Amino acid sequence: MAVIFWLFTVTLSAFSFITANAAFRDPGFSVLYAQGDPGPGIGGYDLASAADKSFGLDFSSTGKQDHIVLYRPGAGAIFILNPARQAVVGVIDPGSGFGGFDLSSPVDLAFAFDFGHTGNLDHIVFYRPGTGLITIVHAATGTAVFTSQTGIGGYDLKSPSDIGLAFDYGSTGKQDHLVFYRPGVGTIYILAHNADNSFSAVYASSTGIGGFDLMSPVDRVFTLDYGDGHADHLALYRPGTGIIFIVALESDNSFSAVFTSTTGIGGYDLLGVGDLAFGYDYDGIGTQNYIALYRPGTGAFWITQQNAPGSFVPVYAQGDPGTGIAGYDLASPRDRAYAFDAQSLGLLNGIALYRPGTGAFWIAVHAPCYTPAFENLDASIEATDFIGFILTDTVEECLTSCTGDCNFVNVYHDNDASNKNDSTMLTCAFYASCHTAAEATNSGGQSGSDGGVTTISSSAGYCLAGC
Repeated sequence: MAVIFWLFTVTLSAFSFITANAAFRDPGFSVLYAQGDPGPGIGGYDLASAADKSFGLDFSSTGKQDHIVLYRPGAGAIFILNPARQAVVGVIDPGSGFGGFDLSSPVDLAFAFDFGHTGNLDHIVFYRPGTGLITIVHAATGTAVFTSQTGIGGYDLKSPSDIGLAFDYGSTGKQDHLVFYRPGVGTIYILAHNADNSFSAVYASSTGIGGFDLMSPVDRVFTLDYGDGHADHLALYRPGTGIIFIVALESDNSFSAVFTSTTGIGGYDLLGVGDLAFGYDYDGIGTQNYIALYRPGTGAFWITQQNAPGSFVPVYAQGDPGTGIAGYDLASPRDRAYAFDAQSLGLLNGIALYRPGTGAFWIAVHAPCYTPAFENLDASIEATDFIGFILTDTVEECLTSCTGDCNFVNVYHDNDASNKNDSTMLTCAFYASCHTAAEATNSGGQSGSDGGVTTISSSAGYCLAGC
């Protein structure tokens, strides 16, 4: 989605990640839960260990990742919290783990998975890198549905660096395939769960995937919706280098890159050795089509969207050094973040942020911070506090571009406007004060490019005062 600036001297290139914080309005991150450092944790889980980890889970098989899993590798402790932040599973430290997986090793890891091909991430994959041990547990019953000491689907899990995640390999809306990869050696497998409860490789490589070689020990992978409504693309990146690839499955079961960069993405340079990233549902449409990137210990947090094939722009930007997001300062190298359904709406527009070893846990959700003033008018605002205008593809782009003295936007189609090159994009007009429908008195009437006159349609106004 492109943004064309008109009458303004500011351009997107002015927003550099290197040192400055970009002047993007935060159009609405609401804090739902806040425990700073030091804090008591959340839902009875104290987050007092530096080893603590967390992720989102669809515990109730509703299609909503609205439960929080917190666990402590090496101590056997695991809690699962419901949307009211109450424990539905609570195994304290020292504990015996969950579903037969004892969580007794400090290297133990876990993530949510759609084992039953239902579209619900209601199972937990527990594994112990370097040993071959893996167990898959149905979360609601605590029952192990798969266990092995020799890896899974031909992937041996014998390296301490092995990492796994769930993936929508078939573009079905179901993250019912497993990805396991070995940073530093190039190995990556994608595994299908078969009808006989076995797993088999639908993709296996020792040279990376889609041109990304996976030859650095810091390489990381996450899933992303690149534009088709499903998290069926893999994003691979190398912190500290600026390298990032997005790869897609081809009809011959190979993968090819649809995006490559050696200078980061969407203004975020990926030059921090601690950089981390995940797919995020910023606009709350039910799919992770934005990329969130952050740099623990520096306050840097960035959210970027694809605005055209192969092009990304930021919608939220805090550079290095920065102030974090939604009041969470990201000032510790321990800080971690992930997307989850914070309001049980089936949307991954919530962000959980936490600081292991300190008790700090934060939940923020992105929701538009504006008040609709009017919509579907055939006239635009005419007022003396007009600042300027841009052309955008979406209302969201207009709202996030309202910065500085701007407190109101009027979005509309200026039909047949020769001074805008007959663009079919939305006109996004900025004003210093908020306005009402009664002030929408400009219905066009200027000379049009075809010899007729211009008209205004689909005019909507939004007040952002106080955002």
